[in-house]
Amino acid sequence: MTEKEIIKYFNIILLSDKDDKFFNIYECLVPLHLKCDTKKEREYFNDLVEEIGDFAKRRNYFQQFKNGSFALTSKGEKAKRKGGHYELEKHESDKESKEDEILNLEGKLKKFELKIGNRIIINSLIITLLNFVITISTIKFWEFDKNNSRQEIQVSKPINLKNNGISKDSLN
Repeated sequence: MTEKEIIKYFNIILLSDKDDKFFNIYECLVPLHLKCDTKKEREYFNDLVEEIGDFAKRRNYFQQFKNGSFALTSKGEKAKRKGGHYELEKHESDKESKEDEILNLEGKLKKFELKIGNRIIINSLIITLLNFVITISTIKFWEFDKNNSRQEIQVSKPINLKNNGISKDSLN
């Protein structure tokens, strides 16, 4: 029995109108999809039930009880909503690829932020250094003479207007 055949009948059981709490594989397959009239058909069905049960338990789709009945697990219910085993695998694969893409974008964003952050730090240091140099040079430029504590008169010899013979303004 091939895996493709097992998955085909598994999907029939999964998507059938059954009580998802407690169901029997026989009730899902025999009335509509398989016959169990001959000995060969019954042997095929018994092998199929065993293979489907192993497949479903291994992949955590069904939970089996001591009386032989099954119940859907949360993964089984999700597979039923998605439309079967292959659809769930496709959904999970797409989800993983989207998560990988998001992680890749987050990594690129962090690299970009780090690059911009480093540029901001370097530019801030340069501006701070320039401010410091300008402040130091300004202080040197405006430095006062420490020996001269009083302000000097800027004009040493004031011009006496009366003595120089300068005439007054004729308009006044």
